[in-house]
Amino acid sequence: MKNPRLLAFLGLILIALTGCSDIKHVALDVSADIDQAIMETLYSFPLPEGFALQTESAENPDYAITIKEQNWDTMKNDAESYRLLGRVWYAPVVDLWNPAADFTDIEQRNTVSIIPFNDIKLPQRALSHSGKYPGDPGYPWHRDTLIYKDPLLPNELLDWIDGLPTSIEEFHLVQISAVGDIMPGRGVDTLLLQTNGPAKIFGNVLESMLQADLLLGNLEGAVSSSGSKAVKSYTFRFSPRILEPLKASGFDYFSLTNNHSFDYGEAGFRDTLINLEAAGLASSGAGGNLEEASRPSEFAINGSNIRILSIGAYPKERNGFDGAVSAAAGLEKPGILWRGD
Repeated sequence: MKNPRLLAFLGLILIALTGCSDIKHVALDVSADIDQAIMETLYSFPLPEGFALQTESAENPDYAITIKEQNWDTMKNDAESYRLLGRVWYAPVVDLWNPAADFTDIEQRNTVSIIPFNDIKLPQRALSHSGKYPGDPGYPWHRDTLIYKDPLLPNELLDWIDGLPTSIEEFHLVQISAVGDIMPGRGVDTLLLQTNGPAKIFGNVLESMLQADLLLGNLEGAVSSSGSKAVKSYTFRFSPRILEPLKASGFDYFSLTNNHSFDYGEAGFRDTLINLEAAGLASSGAGGNLEEASRPSEFAINGSNIRILSIGAYPKERNGFDGAVSAAAGLEKPGILWRGD
């Protein structure tokens, strides 16, 4: 025979449990192209007490929260109704050899593709927009992940939305600048070594040089106090002292794979390598042998790894100097990396 007291006790427990299970189910109405990382964050961020994300078995949720992607060209004026969850940067791209520097330089702008910034690969090149880059205020191109703050939602869920983390794609611009041939001789070296020498030499270009994260130049001559002058029409040699003001001008890297690096023979060339290294200036395509000359210079700047390799290629000079014979590095011969396989 069943115990009526036990049945009554179990009934009280059932009533209590029923009263505690008044959970409101919340459905997430998500666009198909939402970033998976953002979705994982959403599902791991706990809802307020008394609310639960809808499971497959639950039907007719109590509340629905909309999450969607929105491109720069479909932005609406109701931004206050949404909260930013994620942002991916886009940029217009042209071929590397296109002369345009900025999107405003393009006449037929509707022909330019705009793609995710991190998908841009050589020989594509990104353009700025009115001098602005991803991350700058007013830069127009980005795709946003937005969550709708429906005013009909209870305050607990609106507060939950406000507390969600925002993931904005990191963007680190690296500015690489380059100049052409540098021949700091014939009086230029004297000026460089004077007080404010770089400003006297480079004038208003110096500011742009100093702004670069990586400044490259082609050093035409031997940085040496020794060696014998080669049989050539023109030979250039500079004191190692000029490297300090050149570095102060912003230079980080000098190419030596040109037709003047052996102007003072092998001794002058070796001195140049030693003096550049002592000054903290990088080079590549030049070394004590072919293996050393084949190593690129490496730089880590703003989260980007950059490698630079200089290669020499110039014709035999009328005076008889032949770089392929005299200046090219060999297995046990110092020199420059010559064009080839």
